[in-house]
Amino acid sequence: MAGKWRKEKEEKEEAQTGLKPVPRPKKRRKLGRAPRAAIYKPAGEPLKDLRQIPLEPDELEALRLADAEGLTQEQGAREMGISRSTFQRILSGARRRVALALVEGAALNLRINSTVDKEAGAAHTDQGQPGLE
Repeated sequence: MAGKWRKEKEEKEEAQTGLKPVPRPKKRRKLGRAPRAAIYKPAGEPLKDLRQIPLEPDELEALRLADAEGLTQEQGAREMGISRSTFQRILSGARRRVALALVEGAALNLRINSTVDKEAGAAHTDQGQPGLE
């Protein structure tokens, strides 16, 4: 419901001012390791015949921290340098995408769109939460 309200507000502001609202810049997320491109798909199915569901590096990192490492959302958020609510939103989206890929027999496309901070030895991503394609 909040999304609908926000969209209506933005449309009203655009109509009044003639300017489209500019979104707040996305906060950099810290990744524990540099992501690698990969595609996971059902066996025996050609990739060209499958729907591809993208999984962004920050979504994979949230899954790793919460599900593989067993961290709480608060601990995972601290590791990634983001708020707990942002971590929860990223994690929820990631779980949804993985579930869709498994249930629908789609390919899960792990994307690389991050930069590696060579001095700190950590990966970062400047990408926000994209919509499903």
